Amino acid sequence: MDCCAFVFQAIETLNSILNYSDHFLVSMLNYTGGDDKPFTEVEYTTLEKLINDTKVSRTPLALGASSIPLARSLCFLFCLDAKPQH
Repeated sequence: MDCCAFVFQAIETLNSILNYSDHFLVSMLNYTGGDDKPFTEVEYTTLEKLINDTKVSRTPLALGASSIPLARSLCFLFCLDAKPQH
């Protein structure tokens, strides 16, 4: 797998995981188990903050997937980092 394909696959994987996490959080918040919730309020809040923080921090990466100059820059940087050091 070349460097650029790896970068794009990583972005797609991150988006997929965020989507799954979002749906999981909404499902657990809508759980109708009365007072017997599967998680504590702290756990819900922590997961929600983690999801939101990750969405904010990955925004340049998401834009890079559709922006050829930025995507090329990401690929170039990744390839430099992936080369063995002598």
